[in-house]
Amino acid sequence: MRDPLWITESFRWCVEVLRVAAAHLGITYEAINIYLFVIIWPLLSVASVVLHVRQWRELRRWRRGASGRG
Repeated sequence: MRDPLWITESFRWCVEVLRVAAAHLGITYEAINIYLFVIIWPLLSVASVVLHVRQWRELRRWRRGASGRG
């Protein structure tokens, strides 16, 4: 099954952006892939979950205090 044209073109555009960024940073395309998708993205995902849980707990505490059940 072939991918729609927009998927193929989007992928090619993203690869080109990474190649240009790698050239400007003086690193290889493979290295920028590792930094982005093995290191940075997972760290941001974990940080997002941690912040979400902290905010959820804070909101829960605030609601309990506001309702007088405290």
